[in-house]
Amino acid sequence: MPMSRPRILFLDAYDSFTNNIIALVEREIHAVVTVIKIDDERFNSSTGSVFHRFLQGYDAVIAGPGPGHPAVPEDVGLIHHLWHLPREYLLPVLGICLGFQSLALAYGATVKRLQEPRHGLVTRVSHWGSSLFRDVGEINATQYHSLRVELDAHARACQYDDVDRWSVVGACQFLEPLALDLTDVANGPVLMAVRHITKPFWGVQYHPESICTNHEGLKIISSWWRDACAWKVANEQPHHHNNCPTVISVTQQNHLTAISEEPGPIRDFIPSPQSSLASTLENLSSASSINDEFDLGTFTPADLDTSQVLMCHVVTSDGNADVLQPNTVPSSSRCAHWLELNLSDSQIDIARVVECLCTGSDTVLLESGIRKGEPINPETGRRSIIGCVDTSTMHVRYYSSTNVLHIKHFDGTTTQQHSSIHGVLQYLERFLEARKATTGPSDSPFWGGFVGFMSYEAGLETIHVPPSNPSTNHPDLWFAFVERSIIFDHIEKKAYVQSIRIDDHGWLHSTQSSIHMVAHQSVMTGTTDSLPTPAEKRPWLPPCIPSSPIQEAYCDSVRKSQEHIRAGSSYELCLTEQTIIESSEAPWTLYKRLREYNPAPFGSYIRFSSPDHGACQNIPGVCIVSSSPERFLSWSRDGLCQFRPIKGTVKKSPGMTRVSAEAVLASEKERAENLMIVDLIRHDLHGVVGADNVEVKKLMSVEEYETVYQLVSVIEGRLPSSQLSAALPLVDTASTSRLFDNCMDSEFAIQTSELVSHYISRVDGSILTDTLPAEGKNFLRTRPISAEARSREHKTGIDVLAASLPPGSMTGAPKKRSCELLQQIEGNQRGIYSGVIGYLDIGGGGDFSVVIRTAFKWDDEKAWHVGAGGAVTAKSTPEGEYEEMLAKRESTLKAFFG
Repeated sequence: MPMSRPRILFLDAYDSFTNNIIALVEREIHAVVTVIKIDDERFNSSTGSVFHRFLQGYDAVIAGPGPGHPAVPEDVGLIHHLWHLPREYLLPVLGICLGFQSLALAYGATVKRLQEPRHGLVTRVSHWGSSLFRDVGEINATQYHSLRVELDAHARACQYDDVDRWSVVGACQFLEPLALDLTDVANGPVLMAVRHITKPFWGVQYHPESICTNHEGLKIISSWWRDACAWKVANEQPHHHNNCPTVISVTQQNHLTAISEEPGPIRDFIPSPQSSLASTLENLSSASSINDEFDLGTFTPADLDTSQVLMCHVVTSDGNADVLQPNTVPSSSRCAHWLELNLSDSQIDIARVVECLCTGSDTVLLESGIRKGEPINPETGRRSIIGCVDTSTMHVRYYSSTNVLHIKHFDGTTTQQHSSIHGVLQYLERFLEARKATTGPSDSPFWGGFVGFMSYEAGLETIHVPPSNPSTNHPDLWFAFVERSIIFDHIEKKAYVQSIRIDDHGWLHSTQSSIHMVAHQSVMTGTTDSLPTPAEKRPWLPPCIPSSPIQEAYCDSVRKSQEHIRAGSSYELCLTEQTIIESSEAPWTLYKRLREYNPAPFGSYIRFSSPDHGACQNIPGVCIVSSSPERFLSWSRDGLCQFRPIKGTVKKSPGMTRVSAEAVLASEKERAENLMIVDLIRHDLHGVVGADNVEVKKLMSVEEYETVYQLVSVIEGRLPSSQLSAALPLVDTASTSRLFDNCMDSEFAIQTSELVSHYISRVDGSILTDTLPAEGKNFLRTRPISAEARSREHKTGIDVLAASLPPGSMTGAPKKRSCELLQQIEGNQRGIYSGVIGYLDIGGGGDFSVVIRTAFKWDDEKAWHVGAGGAVTAKSTPEGEYEEMLAKRESTLKAFFG
């Protein structure tokens, strides 16, 4: 009979590498990992008894890394309780980074600041070859820590090259050192791992899950599980799970893992693969021990009206009623109609096409920069998109500050309602799914769909960080639904004129004729992609800068950032500042000048005008001119996701060749900046696509742009195929019952809300509790959801987008704590800067850039905003960071001042 896989509980201390560890554990020991936060409110009991009983359902625990200090209760939360478990509840625990420090502190060690923090640094780790390091070779491992563990004032390695002489005395008699970093002259020998000599506790300081930790370094996971199982066999407790390797037997059934029934408090209420939804709920509600523990009350299956729940489309993350009725989401599918144009005989100027076709006030252009007739970066900047926006265009706008969603519909009517950023993203996803196109030119990445932006503050909402001085006048999300578009392929020298409107052949042919006319004029006049001299004259009053970063203040912000880093609160902080520019020059002129001075793979010009009627009429319009070099996230129609973070910058200057730039970017500081963001993005991606679907395709490669050299990495992930349909906006009771019957294998049914939440709010895992009685709400909150169960849900690129905002290259790591600190340091909202610009394709793809090298202006303001900044690490210098910020700002300022 098949037995269950190991069940591991992971305590997440709000770190940005958690999912990488989970993926590593799933791969190395084939475990099912369940994650709870260190401050999970269900376990707030001062006695810890609820938490102790909860642990009975798991074979072992991992106490993860995170920001902060192990002596601060709020920073470690439940981790602290692990080290003082009553004997009858004792189980194996592995502490990583913060978890390691907490273990050491609990048994008499001291935790102090390092002389020089070690974030994103890869060093050799020396070990004795025992315990976690048995049969482990030479380790090169990534470190992310500002604090060090000292076992005792008299416990230390006598020499850097002598790891055999270590004495443990005094208060730390129960901790055995297992490994050291002896490479750090500034800090001296640094303890890297310990084990408790009588209890099943182990800890490691370095990060085995990092992309730059070698294979020998990650072996400690399987070594830990081997030692944990040996302890469990010797100390078997009947009420605990015991799924050690000697009894593991896994079979696959319909790509889901089949698990046998086992006695005990947990298995008593876990249903079999054949269980129906009704019987599952009956089993759960009748489990007296669980009812007593979590106060389920008298909830019965009849209280859950699944047909009502599953008909809802949008839910807010805070549980507020925020339902978009089914008739809000059109159900008609679409197909793209197109004409193909051969442009091999001409070098057409995209700007002239825009001027010819976009005669109204609103314009959408996503442009790949060209220099001497070729794309600046053919890998990412191959195509340009012109979106034709008119008075019938649908607009979706959302305010994070007030949680208000405005929708201007195709017929001109408007609606306004309360929502959340997750609710809006799911609305966009459902809207596109209901109108999904299945035909169009296969090599065109965009057939039609939503084009627009999301602000940095919209991203903050996804990670529950309140913004500083939020604006109530300016939308944080604004998308226009583009039905007519032109796609230019700069490599194949062709274009597609596309429409998803019905019977729109007249527009297709007239647009084709207009493009041919522009191309003919280019050939006749000899015009190339070098911009013509702008027709507009400079304004009488030159542009001015009423507000700009002051060097002393900016350097002070760098020092404040470094103090947080040294305290262990962050590994890296992406500090930014904004310059305010007043100019009466036309936005389109500014954009044309910007694309000439700084052509980039992700140039964009967006002009959305203010609505002139309805509930949205007080919304100001906005202009965005951008020459971003950085892709944030793209995903193809077949589910291949790609991130291309940029971290590490060298300004082009006389004498700065590519070779010399590569030497600078190979420094420990620059590589550490990039590595931290690569590991952060892997975490974001692993959380959606699962353990085996993420790959770093390019690590720290130097790319050349018009004004700078930059260090770029490429991370890709494949969205998993799903056995659950994503296209079920309406489900009747009969089909719902069949769906649950087919999917209720034991693991997947650890919590029935896993399936319910799949339909309710896939974006953030929240549950639409407003349709349930109070007892039902308690039931659905009873147990956490395993990481593997989440990975089985149908996922889309929008799920990856929601899980990855705000862009990690603009925040630092860990993301949530870093953003909180940046709110304090910067004190002002970033707005569109540091957000994302891009499209959601009606065929299922998407592509977004990071909003850098950009200027934006709202119609109710006189000035343009230009943001710039850089990643602050422990190795940064305030003056160097200030100069880097100026270098990044310079390319955008040229559009105003020439």
